[in-house]
Amino acid sequence: MVQLYNVDSPINREQRNNINNTFSDIQNRLSQLRFQISILAGGADLEDIINRIEETITNANNTTANTQQVLDNITAALGQLQMALNNNDVAIQNAESVTADARTEITNLQTEINNLQNRIGQVGNARTYDNATTYQLNNVVEYNGSSYMAIQETTGNLPPTLPLKRNDYWQLLAQRGVDGAGSVSSVNSQSPDINGNVLLDVVSNQDFQNHLDSTVTNIVNVVTAFGADPTGAADSTTAIQNAANLAVQRFPITDTSFYGNAVLYFPAGVYRLTEKITMGGSPLTIKGEGQGVTTLIWDDSATSAGIEWTGVARTQDFYRYSPLTVKDLTLFATSGTTIVGSVGLSASFSFQPGEVVPSLYTDRLHIRGAFEKGIYVSEGSNSRINNTLIEGVFSPDGNYGMTEGIHFFTENSASDFIVSNSSIYSAKDGVRFSGGSDTSLGGEGATILGCHIVAVQRGVVYDHVVEESLLQVLNTHIACTRKAVYARINGLLVDGLNCLRRTEELVTWYGVDISGGRDHKVVNSTFSGLAERSETIAIRTNGNGGIFENNDFWSVNIGVEMLSGANRYYVDGNSAINVNILIAFRAGSERNTLGDRYSFSNVTSKLLNETGEANTIVYKQYSNSVIVTLNGGSVSEVANFTIPSGIFENKPRSGFLMVSGGSQLLGYYDFDSAASTANSASFLISKSNGTNIGSGTYRFSLALFE
Repeated sequence: MVQLYNVDSPINREQRNNINNTFSDIQNRLSQLRFQISILAGGADLEDIINRIEETITNANNTTANTQQVLDNITAALGQLQMALNNNDVAIQNAESVTADARTEITNLQTEINNLQNRIGQVGNARTYDNATTYQLNNVVEYNGSSYMAIQETTGNLPPTLPLKRNDYWQLLAQRGVDGAGSVSSVNSQSPDINGNVLLDVVSNQDFQNHLDSTVTNIVNVVTAFGADPTGAADSTTAIQNAANLAVQRFPITDTSFYGNAVLYFPAGVYRLTEKITMGGSPLTIKGEGQGVTTLIWDDSATSAGIEWTGVARTQDFYRYSPLTVKDLTLFATSGTTIVGSVGLSASFSFQPGEVVPSLYTDRLHIRGAFEKGIYVSEGSNSRINNTLIEGVFSPDGNYGMTEGIHFFTENSASDFIVSNSSIYSAKDGVRFSGGSDTSLGGEGATILGCHIVAVQRGVVYDHVVEESLLQVLNTHIACTRKAVYARINGLLVDGLNCLRRTEELVTWYGVDISGGRDHKVVNSTFSGLAERSETIAIRTNGNGGIFENNDFWSVNIGVEMLSGANRYYVDGNSAINVNILIAFRAGSERNTLGDRYSFSNVTSKLLNETGEANTIVYKQYSNSVIVTLNGGSVSEVANFTIPSGIFENKPRSGFLMVSGGSQLLGYYDFDSAASTANSASFLISKSNGTNIGSGTYRFSLALFE
């Protein structure tokens, strides 16, 4: 008897083992059956039966193998189906979450829409304001011809009255028309068309542009207003002159209510001219886009060159800003020879003492080429030349391209000129100050600050002695053939000057040459001559009173030379290298003092004294800052100062006194040796102009020498 095991699907390992055991049992039992049939039946028929039984068994084995493959495939498919079902569950959960969020947003949006509709509903139509009505937020009313919106709930609170546009309860929405009922019916006698437009006739587009330029803006563009050519191909003289004429007419000189400048504007480019541009009158700014970016060129065909500005008579309070400002430009005369009478920039002012002072201001300006002068300023008090480069045409034969780089001229006590952070190259005089009389230049004088002046005969020249004026040359470099600084002035201050002798001319060279005046100070400066030249003097003076201290002298013949008439100078703390004479007291100089602080190398003689004991050579000294109260009311007054004990064994031989504070310059300070002792020093203080001394407290710098 054959027993088959009952097998479930799908099968596992144990079930497969049962199937294998079942087939093994079938084979064993078939072998036994075959043997029994062979005994019972015998012969060929029995063999045929056995073969058919074996074929049947083989087919059964194949069917079993196929069944196993099918069962494996079913198992894999069931696994994939289970994974898909799991993913579907996750997607359903996410969709439910998104749906819930969307429902929430829809609810919020509906709430906002409802709120907005409520607010819109509150606006309503504009109704005439009623003092008894309660108005909600955003309600609109009409009041005195204008519309207003409530900004909070209100009852009995009137909207604001124009020109007020808001109060605590109302905000202006629409202001009434000029007639109180709406817009005007015509413009310039022209009625609107069916679309509400008004067409105005003008003579030409250019006339309209000029009209806009003159009424809407203070800027005149030389290109757009009159067609100046920024490529340099065409002659732009006429166009630029027309633009300049329009610019100075912007704000008439009688219009004292306007305190600003019209602007003559040059876009970037090159503009070719054949004549100078002249203008004057109202305040004006001439402006480009930068040095080398905007360039005005006068070529060989030019009969004149430069920009010439002339002021006119004005009311007392007219100018609050610089009447003329020039910046961000290059002015270039390209002619091979100097254009006679040409000035790169000329500014003449109608200044009188007591008026509000006029001025010229330049910045980022470059003037170069064949101009006779770089900048000329007449009567331009408070003028500032800043960040300006001036270059003349220098030739190897020593001819200078310009007579003056900058020239300030005045006949009416104009003052306070400043040249700062500027460079001048190739001019006979770098910066010159002059006037029509010896009292022309006054007030606060002039300042040269942080400048570079090279390839010149004279660096800075101040030609006139004036009461209580001042010239300052500070932190400036000068390379010249004759004089770095020439001053005929009261109150010269040179501090931080670096001057160098050039080699072109075989004449005597001076670093600082002082011709008259008083109260001079040259300190912290360097003077460099030429080792092979004997005609070099660092400082020369015949003035009255001052200090020459802490200077360096290199390769000069004389460090300091006191000429006849020079008196009350104090010289100390200077150093010398390769110098013939450190200090020279010439006959006629007196009451000058040579201090005991100095250093030198390769100096032939420390002192050349042609005056005997008229000047003092210091062996002991005492210096201090002292305060004294003067009674005033007279032309001179004696002041006594105490000397601490132990300083001098005998009374000082000489003394020096300089005012360093107080309300005025006093003038002369004469040391009285006869009235002095080892413990006190006496000075006679006087006003140089003969007027009475003012009473008050003064601070002095005191120096005494034995």
